[in-house]
This record gives sequence, C-alpha cells and structure tokens, in this order.
Amino acid sequence: NLHFPSETTGQSIDFLFFVVFYLIYIIICLVLLLNLLIAMMGNTFGTITENSTLQWRVDFARLVLKLELQAGFLTDPWFGLWSPWDLYAGDTITEDEITTRCFYFKSVEANSEGFGMGGNSSVFGEAKKEQAP
Repeated sequence: NLHFPSETTGQSIDFLFFVVFYLIYIIICLVLLLNLLIAMMGNTFGTITENSTLQWRVDFARLVLKLELQAGFLTDPWFGLWSPWDLYAGDTITEDEITTRCFYFKSVEANSEGFGMGGNSSVFGEAKKEQAP
C-alpha cells in the first residue's frame, strides 16, 4: 500500500491557479489560431480574385482567336465568285498600295478596375507608358 500525503491548502490554491491560467491560455490560443486562419483565407481569396480577371480575359481572347481561325473558310470566295461574309472590323486604310484594317476607339475611359487610357495600370501588369500629347 502506497500512502501519499494529503494536499495542503497552498497546493490546492496553486493547482486552481494552474487550471484557470491553462484554460485562459487554451482560449487565447484558439482565438489566435482562428484569426490566423481567417487572415490566410482572406489573402488567398484576394490573390485569386486579382488573377481571375486577367485569366478570364486571356481565355476569352483564346476563344475569339480559335473561332476566327475556324471561321476563316467563310471569307474565302465561294467557287471563285464572291465571299459571303467579311469578318474584318474597323476602317480600311490604304498606304503605299498596302491595305490594312484599323479600328479607332472614339472614347476610352478607365473602368472600375483602373484600366483604360485614364487608368492607373495595364491589364497585363506592366507599367503604363506616358503618351505624348
């Protein structure tokens, strides 16, 4: 038979302080870890949101290019006679017997993302070039 001495009042008070401070420590750690998790998720969401607009524009440009390449047969003259569709947009400009197409934007303003002629940055993340007046 092992016989342990009974606890003194001082030991009981020390144990009570230990349990109280340990519970406070656990609660503070839980709150800090949840705060860290929320911050990390917010940072991830911000990064994904930032890149999603550019990714959408690149995918849309790829789709338009793919459709233009697939629809190219529509612009070929049928039986050497005439072309049923003209897939080109813009104005025809002829300089030195070279015909090109150009589309002049009448007004370009910055949109909500900050892009455009009056915007702060480029769509592709490069520094905006100053235009001569």
